[in-house]
Amino acid sequence: RYLRGEQITFSDIMSSRVGYYPGSGYDGTLMKIGNKSRSVHSFLYVDYLISRSDLEKHLAQPKSILGYHSVGKIEWTEADLLPNGQYPLTINKRPKFDPNTFVDPHEKPYCFTLIMERDSDQNEERGAKHFAITFLFADGIATYYQLFVREYAKAPWLFLLQDHGFGCNYDSFGRGGILAEIIQTSQCRPAFVLCADNTFIWKDFQKVPCVESLCDYFHNPRTLYAMSPLRHEKPVGQPTLTSQTSVILNNKNTVYKMTNQPLQFRQPSLRETIVDALAFIGVQDYSDFDLKKEFFNNPERGIHDARHLYRVMIAAALIAKKLNEPRRGLLAFCGAFIHDQARNHNGDDSGHGPRAAQTKWEMHHALWDKYQLTPDEQEHVRSAVSLHCTRHDCGFKVDPLVRQILHDADSFDRCRFYHTDDRLDWNLLSLPDLKCTDDHPSPMLRTLIGETEAVWCFTKDLPSFLPFRDFLQNVR
Repeated sequence: RYLRGEQITFSDIMSSRVGYYPGSGYDGTLMKIGNKSRSVHSFLYVDYLISRSDLEKHLAQPKSILGYHSVGKIEWTEADLLPNGQYPLTINKRPKFDPNTFVDPHEKPYCFTLIMERDSDQNEERGAKHFAITFLFADGIATYYQLFVREYAKAPWLFLLQDHGFGCNYDSFGRGGILAEIIQTSQCRPAFVLCADNTFIWKDFQKVPCVESLCDYFHNPRTLYAMSPLRHEKPVGQPTLTSQTSVILNNKNTVYKMTNQPLQFRQPSLRETIVDALAFIGVQDYSDFDLKKEFFNNPERGIHDARHLYRVMIAAALIAKKLNEPRRGLLAFCGAFIHDQARNHNGDDSGHGPRAAQTKWEMHHALWDKYQLTPDEQEHVRSAVSLHCTRHDCGFKVDPLVRQILHDADSFDRCRFYHTDDRLDWNLLSLPDLKCTDDHPSPMLRTLIGETEAVWCFTKDLPSFLPFRDFLQNVR
């Protein structure tokens, strides 16, 4: 019922049935499903990785929102969203990372709403005549608490729940994370949840029967859940938990800040964790493993350049430390050092593993001598490199654990594909310790996802060829 030029408030946006998508990126799935079914009329997309300039370029593309055009745009200030000011939240869970870890402090936060109108050549099957979509540069967890739990005291009607795995989340959106704790304590629960296959649904939600999984543009399946009808309803209210952490939305230069109460311990930084893992597997001098342009068949910048190799090396060390396997960790680390050096291009190059084992091994023979790799160990590394794109041994003489560490370390760097169908499939990991049981990821898997995701976020924009030590200095 929107009229062109009509004055509306943010309360009007929130008064309709709202679809909420934290960590949304450019994924239009929630909008498509909610609008076509006419079950949602106002969509709130929240993501602190999408700059305003990038978002506006995306929206300016033809058919960015297929079948619709904008007939109104409203800019919002923080006071419009939170006329009563921000609400402090105390909660007894610690996030995996500092909330500001992945936020670019130079990006200016924004919030605006587009009123979309169906194109004249589209019929009723496309969806509603009008709907609203709001884009907010902020943190999805704090936004849920500030807007839904406190300011408007209403839950989203439909929530798209996806831990992108490698989407630079400082904490999980799904079960076990801070958001789950907020929802459980406040009882401010969405009516329905579209839950991605890589995310663990919150407590007290059940699959909706007779509804097939819905897929996004990249064919990632999402399953529809609803609140359990047997759950005893409690009134929406503010969490009143013993405080370890205070969370405050902050729409200035950073998305929000987190103030820790005094603690008796200090968690090591990610760089310290990596340095400890490298020492554990016996890496003596970081310059031994500097990657240079002349090592590569294809030295062009791309998804398999030196930055990728460094991240796989780091992941191999982190995995080995958690498995308490120093020597096998070193062998996998050496394999990671050469595993993509023989790629001829960044596409599907099926023979690059065996080529690296054959043509790059002797190039670095002095390095293997320095680290005293025995003939058998060298054979294990070469075989692991040949097989790093498969989970099968294929008759090679290979130490299974070395191959598994290298394979899984390489897989973890699929964080760089987190918005495509090439993202990590947990079911394809090799190590038994990384398998999911009872619909829960193992603690080791959760930790490694967070660590490798953070390494990618810190290093994705670095120059292609840096000394290994300089590469590590960029990880905080």
